[in-house]
Amino acid sequence: MSESESTGISDLIESTIKENLKNENVFFIFPTDTDASSWANWVITHTQKRAVPAERFIAWDKFKGESIRVVRKGKNSIPSLLRKLFAVHILEKNQEAVRANLPPVFESLISTDFVDNSVSFSSWISGILPSLAVWKRYFDAADKSNEKNTLSDKENADLFKLYMEYGSFLETNGLFEPSWEEADFISDNKIYVLFFPELLEDFYEYRAAFEKAKENVKLIFMDDIDIKSPDGTLPLTLYTNSRTELRETALKIRRLHEKDGVEWTDIAINVPDMETYRPYVERELELYCIPFVVRSGSPYTRNCAGQIFCEIRACRQNDYSYDSVRALLTDGYVPWKEKQCNENLVREGCNRKCICSYKDESGRTVDVWEKALSSAVTKNTAQRELEMYRKLKKSIDKFCGAKTFAEIQNSWFAFKDLFLAEEEFSEESDLILGQCLSILASLSDIENTYDIHIKDPYSFFVSELEEKTYQLQPKTDGVSVFAYKVSAASAVPHQFVIDANQKNLSIRYKPLSFLTKEKRKALGLEEGVPADRAFIRLYAKKSSYFSCAENSFSGFKIPHSFFNVGSGLDSEKAPCEEDFIKYEEAFLKSGFTGHVSKSGGKFPERITEGQKECFERWKQVQVSADNDSKYFASETLAFKINDMLCEDRGKHTEPSSCDKIHVTESDMKQFFPCPRKWIFSRVLKLEEDSLDTDLMNPSDDGNICHKVLELFMNRHKGKQLPQTLEDGTFLNEEATVRPLVLECVEDAINSPEMSFSGSPLVSLVLESQKKSYADQTLELLKEFCKPPPHGFGGHVVYAAEEWFNEASLDGDEHYLMGKIDCILCDDAGGVSIVDYKLKNSPPLKDCLASEGEDTATAELSDFQIPMYVSLWNLKHKGEKSAVRNALFFTIRDKKKHFIVKEGEDTADSENSASPTASKTAQAAAGAARAAKTKTREVDIDGFNPTLECFNRYVKQFTEDVRNNNFSPKNKKVKPFKDCFHCVFSSICRTNFEISGETI
Repeated sequence: MSESESTGISDLIESTIKENLKNENVFFIFPTDTDASSWANWVITHTQKRAVPAERFIAWDKFKGESIRVVRKGKNSIPSLLRKLFAVHILEKNQEAVRANLPPVFESLISTDFVDNSVSFSSWISGILPSLAVWKRYFDAADKSNEKNTLSDKENADLFKLYMEYGSFLETNGLFEPSWEEADFISDNKIYVLFFPELLEDFYEYRAAFEKAKENVKLIFMDDIDIKSPDGTLPLTLYTNSRTELRETALKIRRLHEKDGVEWTDIAINVPDMETYRPYVERELELYCIPFVVRSGSPYTRNCAGQIFCEIRACRQNDYSYDSVRALLTDGYVPWKEKQCNENLVREGCNRKCICSYKDESGRTVDVWEKALSSAVTKNTAQRELEMYRKLKKSIDKFCGAKTFAEIQNSWFAFKDLFLAEEEFSEESDLILGQCLSILASLSDIENTYDIHIKDPYSFFVSELEEKTYQLQPKTDGVSVFAYKVSAASAVPHQFVIDANQKNLSIRYKPLSFLTKEKRKALGLEEGVPADRAFIRLYAKKSSYFSCAENSFSGFKIPHSFFNVGSGLDSEKAPCEEDFIKYEEAFLKSGFTGHVSKSGGKFPERITEGQKECFERWKQVQVSADNDSKYFASETLAFKINDMLCEDRGKHTEPSSCDKIHVTESDMKQFFPCPRKWIFSRVLKLEEDSLDTDLMNPSDDGNICHKVLELFMNRHKGKQLPQTLEDGTFLNEEATVRPLVLECVEDAINSPEMSFSGSPLVSLVLESQKKSYADQTLELLKEFCKPPPHGFGGHVVYAAEEWFNEASLDGDEHYLMGKIDCILCDDAGGVSIVDYKLKNSPPLKDCLASEGEDTATAELSDFQIPMYVSLWNLKHKGEKSAVRNALFFTIRDKKKHFIVKEGEDTADSENSASPTASKTAQAAAGAARAAKTKTREVDIDGFNPTLECFNRYVKQFTEDVRNNNFSPKNKKVKPFKDCFHCVFSSICRTNFEISGETI
């Protein structure tokens, strides 16, 4: 757009106001309230007047209501809330007729397929009502030879019914619909100047009235400006992505303020997609220290105290599902009286899997919270939580079951007295809830005044809150952030329009938009003219900036066709010093000493308050990379470690060994290679605190299978396992094995040890899957219990899920502890140690000492099998190890993964050679197999190097614990492998070596 046109637009408004300002009967009408108030302020700052009546600068919507009210004396304009109530009322009337098999009110407007949810169309119906008079005028004048213009058309018949019903309602209640009346702007002897009516969507409804009142209504169109700009002359900057666009916009604003002396309040940013862009715009302005005020309303039910009304409705609508109850009780926008009780109730629901209610066999809805908590009460664990839940549910049922808006008011005050701490409400929450209750009071007054009732007033109230927005009074001034179109005709001199793509800026006003294109054409209506160019031209004043990004936050976009597109800065180019954030980043990345970077860049000449604050926070948490004192446990932590490893575990041994360190496989798994991980996970037991819940945890399925096998093996403790026949089945399988497996499954899913114990919903689901678990276990046992050497059928069960706590051989300096899944014995006394895995077993190479290495330096990654074999050997000190097999058995694929396996050559040598020769042969065989550990298992003698390596790790563990040394700075820690994926990396504060520098 040319400079002359942009000047012409501003000058036209300014000159019009100045010419008519002295005449007190002249009123200025603008498209929006933002435009009107900005020009009222302009008068004070740019003319000799120091005060001006605010009512002389009026927004279009306010002007319509006030000017028409003068004409219909004795009648009131219908409130918008009452219009919506009428829409709900007639939709409910239609719903009742359809359900009673009577002729419906609407045959076409609301399909019978959607009759059950027809009330959800209330906003659409209420939006049609103001335009029905215009439709009626066009319909009466239309060519009746076209069937689409007759009442035989079902849609026309429905619209006519709606017109008559609404007209009757208005007449009965002494009301009028402003857009149904012919406006008269002469009787009040006022002169109205209406700026840019082509920006108004409903202007066509009043145009005829304006034509009759030319002396009292002056219309100023965009086309009245002499100089016009063709498409393609207004510049727009195109960026590669939205982040670059916002950053460059912020920098341009800073230049305007710092170099040109423009006040922050004289700058506005206009955002077409406010919902998507708002958080990004706010963040960028904050980063670049630009004061701003978002002058766009936020819904009463989003991220504020008003959302509690939605959460209450969600609880009732979802039959008190876990997610809905959690959302309500953890809502931090309102102050709860008993926050801890709220959290306890939610945690009980999380632990007991109260995901949703369900129907029992009789079709009755079962309240999962009531059932789960009542069951817990019998064990004296959740009495207070159950009472809390019952009070909450009763209160919510009163809310949502209210028959009138007055009952909702009473329910709210009762709810607040019972659950909320009134004196702790923040000022913002108090204001927002006050506005919500004001809307509720208005609804109650309308309900009483006009005697109109609907079936579900609470849902109507919440839907009204969802549609309305609020805007708190800003506490500071700054750059204004508007939704696009709101400030197009305002007096703000410097306008930035971002995200100016074809989709966002395309605006077309269609008369009677609720009709199809064919229906509008039949009535002789034009399709409407685009208004996007008018808005663009209006924004382009003396200082305007338009920009767009190809890769935006909402997808790929193209600039509006009106603009002359120019390229913006490449985001990859070196930043200028004005961009203090990117400049600082580039300086730090380049490496620096003193005040000059290695690449020659200078240290930033100044920093912002935000950078200073971040630096101070960073400085507080830094510890010198050379300071190892942080790797030694404090006195409190050392006491906790001793209590766990010695006191707590030692009291379970006979005699007591509370002065000894007791080591488990889980300890070693977490301790190596990083001791700090062991402290976090095993000593402090840190874990992510989450209130999310699922019907089944990922580990539940494996735990059930483990438990079933444990119970089955315990049933055979001291007895031989059944053995499969040649056809792969058990002898008398249906009469013996299957009933036992079913019994074990039943006991497993009802075991109090399970994480889902106490959940009626999970119990119900698992009850239906008992046969499936039994079939799965039976197939597994058929593989497990094959005759030797292919399985362990006929072996005697020595132990199942049994704890071992054995003193070491080095002077009882420490104890080894562990629970072995299953120990089996064959007829010859050979022992097989089995550890169950659900899916995957550790790789063979991780379970054996590294190939070809000295046991003093060899590495071991998995300690399970070495621990279990060591526990057996320690329990039978002085005896030759009876362990012949040690393996993982994977439940899903029913496979055996041997780590230690009895070899045929070893068995033969035992039967034929002398003891001395046998021992020599076994050692040689073991050494030979040890060299092949990457590809195959070893026998028990070949496993000795691994046991020696394991003992070295155990000694290292006990020495580090005794010496209070938990430094993660050792050669075995590989940061990229061990630290990058560690769940504790965010709190570890370990120093890393990156690019040769310690950070």
